[in-house]
Amino acid sequence: MDFDEPIDRRGTDSLKWNLYANTEVLPMWVADMEFRAPRAMLDALAGRLEHGVLGYTDPPPALTDAIVSRMQTAYDWNVAGEAVVYLNGVVPALNVVCRAFAAPDQAVATPTPIYHPFLAAPDQQERRIIELEASRDEGRWSFPIDAFAEAAEREDIGVLLLCNPYNPVGRVLNRSELEAIVAVCVRHDITLCSDEIHCELILDDLPHLPVASLSEAAARQTVTLMAHTKTFNVAGIAGGFAIIQNDSRRRRFEAVSKGLTAAIGPFVYESMLAAFTRCDEWREALLDYLRGNRDWLEAEVAGIDGVSMTHVEGTYLAWIDVSDLGLDDPKSYFESFGVGFSPGRQFGDNGFVRLNFACAQAMLVEAVSRFRAGVAALRG
Repeated sequence: MDFDEPIDRRGTDSLKWNLYANTEVLPMWVADMEFRAPRAMLDALAGRLEHGVLGYTDPPPALTDAIVSRMQTAYDWNVAGEAVVYLNGVVPALNVVCRAFAAPDQAVATPTPIYHPFLAAPDQQERRIIELEASRDEGRWSFPIDAFAEAAEREDIGVLLLCNPYNPVGRVLNRSELEAIVAVCVRHDITLCSDEIHCELILDDLPHLPVASLSEAAARQTVTLMAHTKTFNVAGIAGGFAIIQNDSRRRRFEAVSKGLTAAIGPFVYESMLAAFTRCDEWREALLDYLRGNRDWLEAEVAGIDGVSMTHVEGTYLAWIDVSDLGLDDPKSYFESFGVGFSPGRQFGDNGFVRLNFACAQAMLVEAVSRFRAGVAALRG
């Protein structure tokens, strides 16, 4: 578990690195990590590959048992095995939810800034989107509950797309926030789709609260989306699972999924089972390393005039405010100094960039040095 080890990903057809192929730009954008996946997971995948037959695969009962056990142990959440629905990715599931639970004349609501597939999925499924601007008070982002409640009174909303932990702003939503969101959804019978893919990447001493675990009413309204792919760095093995405790909503989700989503392959199941049964020691070491990177990054950004970032409670993503720099295209500007961020425009606010700090600290230090040079050049 040497997270300082530099790993050369050039020539591996990495999406992240290919964007800047044949350049010296450091890619600090898309959310995969610069670390090897856990050895126990790689061994499990190698063992499955060695068998030599990679045919159509049913979900292993041991995996469903592992998920049920993990929900109980980690979150005190009692989930029945039949509530688990396997996915070929969280993003396809967002689209299924929009199609399944928002009628053509209904809207889909989501806070902004937000992970960009949330903004794309409603349009892809020919549904109208309502963007709810998140509030930032004293350096802390909050879900826009008042705006959501007002929109629910005024508009016919079929679905709320929620991200918790909240990408890109790094918040871990608390009980009072989640209970207020559930109350609006119950009052107006809005399906609450909660993307909790970063739930095992909480860096502060805070609990992750699956929104569906809060009450029976919350469980009835909620489609929870989770995956092992972010935490254990196997994003290229697209897969995950939904927990849908409402029988009618689960049947509807499964019916709409038919023919629209791909079959799930054996590597998804094998990697997920290994993640949830054999890789916890690796995850704890990862979290320690990410905390160190986050703390160093927050201190460095605080010392750069004209930019700021809010504290990252969870995820490995920093949402950096560059609005005072007056840049029309922050992404392109900082690329010219050799560092590649995710553009804030993609998430709903062009005054920000998103930085992925899940990398060896030496790479992060170099990226911030280039960022600092870009800011200094504007200051003359």
